[in-house]
Amino acid sequence: MPTELLLARPIAGSVGERERVAHLIPMPQEPGSPAYLRACCGARFGPGELELLDQIAGMPCEECLVKAPGAESPGLPQLGPGILARLAAIESRLESFSTQLASVLELIAGPDRKADHEDNRDG
Repeated sequence: MPTELLLARPIAGSVGERERVAHLIPMPQEPGSPAYLRACCGARFGPGELELLDQIAGMPCEECLVKAPGAESPGLPQLGPGILARLAAIESRLESFSTQLASVLELIAGPDRKADHEDNRDG
């Protein structure tokens, strides 16, 4: 079974804009809320430190892309159609993962912002 990934970046103001890259984060497999989430690149994030992205946006973390489960072996990526195919595969994965984000929303957004997110989803 393929590893399910979340797409998230540090919340505004928590780091400089250059560091607000979009990370790929493996979906926790254990029941309950983990103490922190670890991105494919190794960066570690605690509760309230990330905002979820529901689509590809902003600058990606290049190291996450290289180290993501299912990524081809490290090295120079293929040019042209190879790059487009990899981006299409990432986009497809992200769309399917958006339905599973509710289970970790409280960990990422914190309890105060959970109600705001639910209100925005309804409208």
